Amino acid sequence: MSKTTESSSIYPELPFYQVYLFDTSVERAALLEGVMGEMGMNVAVKITGMPDFGAGLGEEHSPALFMVGSDSLSEPLLRVLEEQLRTNLVPVVLVTGAADSQSIQQAIRIGVSACIVGGGLEFRLPSVLTIAKARFDEVQALRSELAEANARLKERKVVEKAKGILMEKKSMSEEAAYTTLRKMAMEKNVRMGVVAEQVIALADLLA
Repeated sequence: MSKTTESSSIYPELPFYQVYLFDTSVERAALLEGVMGEMGMNVAVKITGMPDFGAGLGEEHSPALFMVGSDSLSEPLLRVLEEQLRTNLVPVVLVTGAADSQSIQQAIRIGVSACIVGGGLEFRLPSVLTIAKARFDEVQALRSELAEANARLKERKVVEKAKGILMEKKSMSEEAAYTTLRKMAMEKNVRMGVVAEQVIALADLLA
């Protein structure tokens, strides 16, 4: 079953306006779709045994949120989510009738942004979606910072290696080798790491 609901949001502060909903229960899916529809969100509903995040990511307008409804946080479901979140980093909200603290912690650990356990969806959903977006953005920022830090560390190691080559091959001091690399980078308008990699690649040709 698949359908889409569109309307203007009456909750402009909410971060999600396009949702892909996967659920094993027709009744729960209808309830969630109704609540989010009233919020003005665009909801695509899929009644399925297990979620498939790739189904939405390939479309022209990628969904802003994946919501997964299940009677419980079973091990098979958590394994599927963990596998998919390795390759598709997306905001995910779990809606379940029952879950223990260990299952919830496992869900958060594998990348789920928020969980709703029990009823009262029409009252709890707006705040949970806001929390989910905030947590997802925070994780994204941390991942970006980590990637930048790793890139800087890698570049420093490459520059150090290139400096060593210039010091050995050209009998330069450490300061002179660094100045040479920096000057070459400025002349070519590239990062020092790029020039350093070129020096390393041409090491055998240096007299």
